[in-house]
Amino acid sequence: MPKGDNPWNKGTKIDRTKYPNFGHFQKHTEETKEKMRKSHKGRTGKTNSEEHNRKVSLAQKGKPRPRGELAPRWAGGKTKLSKRIRASIEWKLWRASVFERDNYTCQMCTKRGVRLEPHHIKKFADYPKLRFDIDNGITLCIECHQPTKCHEEEYEEIFYKHSPTISRMV
Repeated sequence: MPKGDNPWNKGTKIDRTKYPNFGHFQKHTEETKEKMRKSHKGRTGKTNSEEHNRKVSLAQKGKPRPRGELAPRWAGGKTKLSKRIRASIEWKLWRASVFERDNYTCQMCTKRGVRLEPHHIKKFADYPKLRFDIDNGITLCIECHQPTKCHEEEYEEIFYKHSPTISRMV
């Protein structure tokens, strides 16, 4: 629950006439306790000693962990290309360059100090050669970015008007 939100049941009272034993738990009878003892017989709850854990740790030090296809949980390279691109150093540099050029200001509403997102003027999916071109990026706040999604063509002229630092692309 986010900080500051109240729980759904804050201030509610339990009707003790309906639930007289609410919050009070019955104790096990001796017969039940004996059955539980018998069913748990032989279970030791064994844990490793400190020395054993230290030896295992030392044995694993310096060994490279298997990565990629050698990793035990490898699932055949499922990560999408767009996700891999957005985790790349090129993407991070492009994003920082767009923000720097636009002076960390939304180019639609001129807000500063809000969460900003870089936006591709020409679609990311349709123009792979322009993905890291700084002139294909514009800084937008979340409020201004949301309506532009899936409407890039309609907003293209608006972006060129709002940001004179962006050169027009063919």
